[in-house]
Amino acid sequence: ESDAAPPVKLMGFGPGSILGEIAFYRGERRTASVVAQSEVTAFKLSRDALRRVESEAPSLAAAFHAEIARALADRMQSANRLIQLLSD
Repeated sequence: ESDAAPPVKLMGFGPGSILGEIAFYRGERRTASVVAQSEVTAFKLSRDALRRVESEAPSLAAAFHAEIARALADRMQSANRLIQLLSD
């Protein structure tokens, strides 16, 4: 987003998508906005809630972290493909 230009669509997401995970893990503000094109049900996970899950249900927390790692790996692979495409 920029004050001088309209927003740019970088990616599209579908059901089950996880968003904001980099900012969540780094403890920073997110750097992108999300605009829904249809009705959405969204869930927000706080750091305190995740700490409780890690304490009370470690296997569930491990499965959550594994899913985040998979989502990050998918995004990194997409970014690498884009970089390669743009550098050719």
